[in-house]
Amino acid sequence: MSSKGKEDASVQEYADPNAMMGKYFPIDVLLAELKDRGGVIKCKLVLIKLEETKELLQKVMALISAGLGANEYGLLHACVFIGNYLLHFFDDGLVHFTPFKAKKPFVAVDIGELDLNNETDIQKLNKVMNICTEYNTQKKYDRLRCSCHHFTKDVCEALEMKSNFDGQLGTFLDRIRFAGKFETTFVDPFSHKTFKFETHRELDEYVCNLIAQHPEFDSDPAYIYDLALLKAFDRGFYMAFYQEEKKPQSKRNSKPFCPYCCPFDDPYKATLF
Repeated sequence: MSSKGKEDASVQEYADPNAMMGKYFPIDVLLAELKDRGGVIKCKLVLIKLEETKELLQKVMALISAGLGANEYGLLHACVFIGNYLLHFFDDGLVHFTPFKAKKPFVAVDIGELDLNNETDIQKLNKVMNICTEYNTQKKYDRLRCSCHHFTKDVCEALEMKSNFDGQLGTFLDRIRFAGKFETTFVDPFSHKTFKFETHRELDEYVCNLIAQHPEFDSDPAYIYDLALLKAFDRGFYMAFYQEEKKPQSKRNSKPFCPYCCPFDDPYKATLF
C-alpha cells in the first residue's frame, strides 16, 4: 500500500468510534480495574496551571477571554479525569490520555461517577469516545473557538455531569474565569475568615481542625460546596505529589508530601479519586 493509501486508511480507522475506543481509550485497563472497584469509577473536572503570568496580565486576559466567551476556566488548562486517566485536548489538535499527575496542578473537582455495570453509563462512555473521534478527525485547535475548555465542556455534557457549580465552589471558579485569580483560598463558613493554603499539610491541618470543631461540616448539605472546594484543593495537591513521586530522587523539586492523616484519605488507597 502506498504511503498515501496508508494515510487514508489511518484516517478512516480513527474516524471509526469502535477503533477509537481501542486505540485512544484504554478500556481494557479500566474494565480490569473495575473488577476491584465494584464497577464504579470517579469523574472529575481538572484544572492545571500553565506558564507563570504576571497577576495584572492574568486579570486582563481573563476579562477579555470571558467577554469573548472563549474560556470557561480562565487561563488554565482544563481536562476531565475518568477512572485513572486524564482526558486532554491539546494544542496539537489531538485528544490524549495521561496518568493522574501534573507539573502545576490546581484543582480536581468531583463531577460524578460511572458504573460500567450499568448500560446507561456505558452509553455515556461511548458518547465520550465519539467526542474524541470528532475532535481528533474534524476539529482544529483554536484558542477562542475550539480549545481544551470546549472539549472539556462537551465531555461533561456527554457524561451528563455538571461543570458549573453553586456556593463557594462556584464563586471560586468565577474568580478564576473573570478575575484571573489562581489562589487556593477558602472562606471559613463559621468564622468568615479567609485562609490561603500554600501546602498540602496546611490544608489537611485546617480541615481536620474545622471538622473537629464543627462535626456537622462534612455531613450537612448546607456545606456541600464548601467541602467540595476543599477536596478539590486536596486532589490538586495529590496530583503534584504523584508527579514528584515518579521522578528520581535527584530530580525532585522537594521531598513529596503524602499526608499521614488526610481528611479525604489517600485517593488510591481508598479508591476515592
